[in-house]
Amino acid sequence: MRQSHYFVPTLREVPSDAQFPSHQLMSRAGLVRQVGAGIFSFLPLGFRVFQKAVNIIRQEMNAIGGQEFLLPALNPIEIWEQTGRVEAMGDVLFQIKNREGLVLAPTHEEIITYHASHNVKSYKDLPQIWYQIQTNFAMNQDQNPVCFVADNLQ
Repeated sequence: MRQSHYFVPTLREVPSDAQFPSHQLMSRAGLVRQVGAGIFSFLPLGFRVFQKAVNIIRQEMNAIGGQEFLLPALNPIEIWEQTGRVEAMGDVLFQIKNREGLVLAPTHEEIITYHASHNVKSYKDLPQIWYQIQTNFAMNQDQNPVCFVADNLQ
């Protein structure tokens, strides 16, 4: 595609709702746009940058023997109750009303732990290097915008 046809809506001024330098710079450069409190869209150029960063992370993790997971956004609430995080997270944890027993998971530690506890039976099964790269959400009070959160689950 010709660069003249590429959608890169840059801004001259810092958006009034942009509190953090990263958000200000990425908005002005035409990489992201905020659509709500803590909710961001990656625009085409920002998505390309995101994909390149993800590919670098994926190559490095695979080079050290990492195994990538694709984990579900909807989780059984029982898994979250076992760790006590349903109560700990309170209203921050989305609970699905029309499908009893499901939560919209803001993180994937519970599911990784679930898989480890059901499949790693002996020290001979270790070490394991597992990782996941997925979009995520966080409904916390400060709504701190974050592009990458890297967890090395060893």
